[in-house]
Amino acid sequence: MDNSLSYFDDFTKIPFSLMDILQLEVQNTSKVNQTLMQRTQITFKKIYYWALVISMIFSITLSAKALIFCDPYDMQKFTLDINLSISMTTVMVKAIMLYSNAKNIIEIADDLKRGYTNQEQVRYGIKNYTNKVRTFNKIYSGFWATPFLIQFTLVLVILVVTGQKTFPFFIEFPDFFHPQNNFVYPILYIFVVWSLTSPAMVMVSFDLSFFNILTAISMEFDILTEDARNLKKLLKSQIFNHLQMIIDRQNRLFEVTSKLEESFTFSNLYYFLVASIIICLFAFIVSTSNDITQVILMGSMCVSTIYQLYLQCSYGQLLTDASAGFMDGIYDCGWEDFEDITLRKMMIFIMMRTRKPATVTYMKFGNLTKQLFTSAIWRAYSYFTLCQQIYSKV
Repeated sequence: MDNSLSYFDDFTKIPFSLMDILQLEVQNTSKVNQTLMQRTQITFKKIYYWALVISMIFSITLSAKALIFCDPYDMQKFTLDINLSISMTTVMVKAIMLYSNAKNIIEIADDLKRGYTNQEQVRYGIKNYTNKVRTFNKIYSGFWATPFLIQFTLVLVILVVTGQKTFPFFIEFPDFFHPQNNFVYPILYIFVVWSLTSPAMVMVSFDLSFFNILTAISMEFDILTEDARNLKKLLKSQIFNHLQMIIDRQNRLFEVTSKLEESFTFSNLYYFLVASIIICLFAFIVSTSNDITQVILMGSMCVSTIYQLYLQCSYGQLLTDASAGFMDGIYDCGWEDFEDITLRKMMIFIMMRTRKPATVTYMKFGNLTKQLFTSAIWRAYSYFTLCQQIYSKV
């Protein structure tokens, strides 16, 4: 790979590797001029792909079954089942959005690629961005992997120490599966691990694609800001070409942001709504339940929800701030001293364009900013007081 583009691997390596594992492009594979080995590999990938789909449906079915057959008068159990169903539905929503927008996400990443020489990478501090992205990707992947590894390992430890055959996250199978059979249990255990791991890969791939692309767009706006501030250091003969380049890059960044908006806006709205509900239900469980297991399980879900919502709002805020910073860079470039009328008109055009910063929204209802995070917490508190009133009357 061209060294001037190698830095961009840090933005795409983990999410796109997971997309490759999930075989998102497998249905679009051409059958023209394929060897027997290639056709065999494609067939295997299709089987792999549909196995992932089936495992996702299985997970949704289990949570839906628990919700349908639970006792609505047992508010604590009912609340727990609702939370589990919402969590699995969230995974399915993100999976659908990821499957339907994978090609678009890859195209957005390609549009953002821009070659920088080693000197430019040092001058713009690109390594600082890539280091932060690399560190965050590892932390976020570990955030998702750790609870699953603990659950998978704990079940095996219980089996070895006590001989009791259980499944991760308290999953139960109907008796006709004979889950306690010495032959059936290992098969079901592997299937459960598969069914839980694939949604986790979807979540990590989806979220990191969103966060990393937002970081890349914000980085490009920061670079534009520095280029704009340095206009006054250029010769008069150089300013026009550099200014035209800035306008072209600004237009490209707004177009990329718009494409990103189309791919993620529905999931942003969905997650904003369900996050308020999950936080509310956790507060309700804590205030009414004496079962420490329920509290711990709900607590882990709530922490995960708050963390993801905060990240969405923080990265949305990062883009808004970077875009607004570009406007400051334009004002600080000394444009009022330009003698050329054409240059002044170009500067006025850029200023008019930057009056409204680039943002990502949740279905145009509002922008993803830290203010949205605060709004979700207050909304959750309102739901919590309503649940308490209902519970007191049951």
